[in-house]
Amino acid sequence: MPFTFQSNIARLVLWSMLIIVLAMDAYGVWVVFIKSAPAALFMKIFMLLGIGLKLAILFCLILSKGPIKTFIYIWAGLFILSGSTGLLAFVLSAQIEPVQAYFDKVVLMCAGVVLIAIASKMILVSSGHDSLDQSQVN
Repeated sequence: MPFTFQSNIARLVLWSMLIIVLAMDAYGVWVVFIKSAPAALFMKIFMLLGIGLKLAILFCLILSKGPIKTFIYIWAGLFILSGSTGLLAFVLSAQIEPVQAYFDKVVLMCAGVVLIAIASKMILVSSGHDSLDQSQVN
């Protein structure tokens, strides 16, 4: 499914977020797999699935076609889920957490909301059937 952006700013924000997060993921993969940092198998699998999702979004952006909205909604959902569960854990904790920890979780939630806004308002998906229907009318 081909798609287009309604705003160059939205495209720039999505590309920037994607590149920054992929760079952080590359560092995480290097630490976990190359330097053999101790990590559970579930964590490694979850990490690889997340990287696969972000690479799928990257290839959709490069090719300008594919189910990009679905991938962005899943990625945004993971951001929001991470931020909200982290905030809930901090609120329910008996220990006093630094303000930076709360701020980090709020930033994750805001990033998820921004991704949802970009996917829902700024990306237009055109199906291949629209062009066929219009050519038959003319």
